[in-house]
Amino acid sequence: MSKPRPSWLRAHENLLLGLVSLLVALAPSAAYAAGGKPHCSLPTISGSFGAAALGQQAGGYAATLFLLTADGNGNLSGSGTESLNGTLFFNVTVTGTYTANTGCLFTATMLDSLGNTSNFSGVIGQNGYDLIGLSTDAGTRMQFSAYRLNKTQCTVASLATRYEAQVTSPLTPNGSSTANQEWSIQKNGSGTDTWVANYNGTISQGTGTATFSVNSNCTYTETVTNSDGTTSHFFGVGSIKLNDIGWVSMETDSGWVSMATGYFY
Repeated sequence: MSKPRPSWLRAHENLLLGLVSLLVALAPSAAYAAGGKPHCSLPTISGSFGAAALGQQAGGYAATLFLLTADGNGNLSGSGTESLNGTLFFNVTVTGTYTANTGCLFTATMLDSLGNTSNFSGVIGQNGYDLIGLSTDAGTRMQFSAYRLNKTQCTVASLATRYEAQVTSPLTPNGSSTANQEWSIQKNGSGTDTWVANYNGTISQGTGTATFSVNSNCTYTETVTNSDGTTSHFFGVGSIKLNDIGWVSMETDSGWVSMATGYFY
C-alpha cells in the first residue's frame, strides 16, 4: 500500500493545477503579448466603439465619426457626424454587418441614413479593443480606426485630465493643415489648450479656451475660442482609455474635413 501524500504536497499540487487553469484562460492574451498568432471570432468585436474614417471619397475629402455598437454576432448600429468636402451632416444613423476570421482580420459594411454604403477591411488588435483598416470601395482612400470604449456612461467629469492631441485636416478654408495641441480639461467641462499648426508650410501658434457638453453615452460637443480670433466646434467620442488614447473628435465647422486623436498627457 502506498503512503498517503503529505498535506503540504497536496496543497502544492492544487496550486499548480490552479496556475495551469489560469494560464489556459489567459492563453489568447498571452499570445498577443508574446507575439504569437491570435485567434478571433465574431464575439471578439463587441461593445461600444468610437469609429473614425478620414480620407478621399467621391472625388473629395471626407471624415466620419460614429459611436458604433457591435453585438458580437456580426451586426453594427450607431450614430454620428459626417463631413463631405466640408459640408456637415449631423445625427446620421448607421447600420451594418461585420465579419471576423480566426486570423483576426475583419470586414465591415455600413449603410448610413444618407444612403451611403461604405466597406472596410482590416485587422483586429488588442483582443478586439481596436480595429484598424482601409476602405475597399472603388475610388476611395479612407483610413478607418475604431476604439472600444472603457465605459458607456459618462459625465463632463469623465473628460477631466490633461491630453496631447494630433490633428489631421486635409481640407480647411486655408488649405490642408496639421496641428498639435496640449489640453487641460476641468471637471466642470471647461478647458484650455495651447496649439501649433502648419497650414501649407506656414506655421502659426496660439491658445484656446473651451466648453464641453458631454452626453451620457460618452459622445460630446465642444466649442473653442482661439487666441487668433476664430471659434471652432467639434463632435467627439470619449472614455476610450486604450494605448494612451482618450478620445477621437472631428471639427464640425463648414469647410472643414478634420480629425483629431487625444492622448493622455
